[in-house]
Amino acid sequence: MRAAGRRSFKNFMTRDLPSGDRIRMFEYHYVVSTGNAVVVIEQTVFCYESKKLALPRFEIRPRPSAGRFFMKMGLGRKNFLIDNKDFNLFFKLKIKEEDSRIFEVVEDVTIDVLLKNPGYYMESDNFFFILFKSGKKLPPEEWKDLERFGIDLAESMRY
Repeated sequence: MRAAGRRSFKNFMTRDLPSGDRIRMFEYHYVVSTGNAVVVIEQTVFCYESKKLALPRFEIRPRPSAGRFFMKMGLGRKNFLIDNKDFNLFFKLKIKEEDSRIFEVVEDVTIDVLLKNPGYYMESDNFFFILFKSGKKLPPEEWKDLERFGIDLAESMRY
């Protein structure tokens, strides 16, 4: 998640699952200030913590429209680790450290789910998996859907 100037967490919810895993959901607010403009970004974040995950450190982010244009023209930077044309067009994979487990974690199932649900950001670091839509604060009635989607994605990536 982006670290910016002022930031705050609101509506923090924690739930322990019978498996020993822990779910956290919260609203994350941060301020981005560039020159004369100040923008407050609000988003709902899902965090899954499990000792069974052992995920490599990576980020998957939606590619901006300009990036998709360049990819279509053959000028964009391809994710050489994932050989899926649609994934490379719509998402950018950023690996924090060289780890061959990325092939086993980001499988076809995860790619298909992300392609059917565009706009999500994913981050992982060992026992933590984070999912959110940048700048998208969900109403409380949609938190359950994000939780179910996050659990399904995290469980599809168990190593």
